[in-house]
Amino acid sequence: MGVGYMGFTSKQAGLQRGFTLIELMIVVAIVGVLAFIAIPAYSDFVKKGTRAAGKAYLMKIAQRQQLYFNDARVFAPDEDTLNLEAPTRVSDFYNVSITRLDPDTPPPGFTVIATPIGRQAGDGVLVIDNTGTKTWGGKPW
Repeated sequence: MGVGYMGFTSKQAGLQRGFTLIELMIVVAIVGVLAFIAIPAYSDFVKKGTRAAGKAYLMKIAQRQQLYFNDARVFAPDEDTLNLEAPTRVSDFYNVSITRLDPDTPPPGFTVIATPIGRQAGDGVLVIDNTGTKTWGGKPW
């Protein structure tokens, strides 16, 4: 018998096809470890992006509130009055509400609160007020 592929005889070379069970289990274990690391990291990345969209929308509301106040001398009670509609990326993951301080008691003010829902739940409430104070989960952002 002659020596064939990789030093095997032609009879042995015919028996070496495919992968062994151990080789497949090693590949499955490696893929499992990578998935165990990658999926939570990806989820955190998505939450961070959605939070950034929520912050941007709160900033937009605060800016529109100031413009509205310059014209009406009172802050708007809701998003419709400001001619705003939350983008899908915000409305799918946050309940946004505007709370006006009593307009008859000076100084006037407002607070915008974005409460996370769905997969964003537990991420921390986003808040901005008329003084420009911005918090996320009770901490400044």
